[in-house]
Amino acid sequence: MRLRTKLIVVLVILALVLGTSLYGGLELYKEQATAREHDRAEETAAVVAAQIDATVEERRDFVGFAASRPDASSFDRADRFARGFVNDSRFYAAQVVAANGTVVAFSGDVTAESRERTIGSDVGDEPYVREALAGRIYVSDPEYASTGEYVAVISAPIVDDGETVGVLAAAVYIDTSTLLTPLQPLPSEHRAVTVLAGNETLYRAGPTFERTISGAARVEATGWTVRITRDRTSLDALLNEVRVAQTLGLILVLGIVSVVGGWQYRTTVTQMNRLKRAFDAAGSGRYDHDLSLSGGDEWRDIADGFDDLLRELSERERILERRRQRLDVLNRVLRHNLRNDLGVVLGYADMIRKGEASDPRNLAEIIHKRASTLVELGQSARETQDLMADVTEPEPVNVGRILLDTVDGLSTEFPAVRFETDVPIPAYASAISGIDTALRNVCENACEYNDAETACVDVSLTFLGDDRLRITVADNGPGIPLYEIDVLKRGHETALDHGSGLGLWLVQWVVDGSDGHLSVEQAEPRGTVVTIELDTASSPYDHPDR
Repeated sequence: MRLRTKLIVVLVILALVLGTSLYGGLELYKEQATAREHDRAEETAAVVAAQIDATVEERRDFVGFAASRPDASSFDRADRFARGFVNDSRFYAAQVVAANGTVVAFSGDVTAESRERTIGSDVGDEPYVREALAGRIYVSDPEYASTGEYVAVISAPIVDDGETVGVLAAAVYIDTSTLLTPLQPLPSEHRAVTVLAGNETLYRAGPTFERTISGAARVEATGWTVRITRDRTSLDALLNEVRVAQTLGLILVLGIVSVVGGWQYRTTVTQMNRLKRAFDAAGSGRYDHDLSLSGGDEWRDIADGFDDLLRELSERERILERRRQRLDVLNRVLRHNLRNDLGVVLGYADMIRKGEASDPRNLAEIIHKRASTLVELGQSARETQDLMADVTEPEPVNVGRILLDTVDGLSTEFPAVRFETDVPIPAYASAISGIDTALRNVCENACEYNDAETACVDVSLTFLGDDRLRITVADNGPGIPLYEIDVLKRGHETALDHGSGLGLWLVQWVVDGSDGHLSVEQAEPRGTVVTIELDTASSPYDHPDR
């Protein structure tokens, strides 16, 4: 089956799945939206019920506190106590009832006739009196007053010397200025609030809706029910809009499938062409080619994997190039020195053999020195090859300690050289395993070839910020020839332009392998300055100075 046919089949199936998913999604959204609105109404009702409960508790505590005052039990001043209580509270009336049920004081927003009729009457059978005399603070059931409002009575026992001697009863209107204060901001054009006590409606505010979503909660202190009613019209309108959008989406899906199918087909072909060009570039050795594929995570994964492969190939090419450079340097140094030194050895040996030497002993010394140099060169080449063959990844190395130990050893080997050091320890750098050999090589060269009357070698280590350090070795010797410095900077030797040894090349290879930088310059008026820069590293030990 061709790719185009496969894409068409897949996209048709996708269209059917999308259509079914859209319909099921609308029904699910409808249920979830209705549940959310119901939960919001329930949550609002619960919060309001809790606030009303707190308000009622506050009024109960206020009555209980007033009843506990010493002047509450002074019935000879009960009228003044009742008046003061009403004036300092939101209760519209208050009674002081003796323990025998007789009303001894009645004050507040009441008529004189009602007051005269009530004082002296026996109300001992009223629930609010019985409950208070039993030692409880009581909230009565709502009663419909002649004023057209619902009223609640809160009563508390009056206690004197641990004995209940009477009752303080206070009446309060059930409205938004007293017990229903939390309801004030709730009613709106989209929300109605109702407070019920059994079948009685104590309070209602807000419009009436044809279709509603409601939630209710109970006021624990009184048993009242708070009901929040929301208008469902806006939700139904939203659901209708979603339904229309679903229908339009189903109509458009076939067109979208066609567009997506064509686009996907063209994208796939384009990506394959880009991938083919990338493979062609890699085959020709251009590892810097950047492959960019779009159109999906899979294509990006392929591009990332291909770029990783190119980076790995480039790294291997870089490693091979370094090996080729090392072999080239070793080959040229060995050939040059072998040719020159063996030429001298053979020439002088031939003179001795023919008896043409005026001073055979001197010539024999020269032959011995040149032969010893060749042996040392061979050993150096073998050590260099072995060292670079075991190159590891850079790791934390205490280069400060290596420098100080190197200077200590060279001070004994070259007692005539004066060393100046400025090396803090510990000083950790990221370097490969041959860094100690490279640093010793630099310091040893500064001593071995120094022909100054007073040979001096300065060794210092400084930090360049938090992530870089610099090692400097300066001497006042004859200086490294410029052509050797040029060969090092160029990175390779030629038949007519090459160095005389392997020392600096070893340093260069170790520094490169450590992702560092090597600089060799002539000093003024004479001498050489070798600078090595490396990345700093953290100590791998608990005690860095170990």
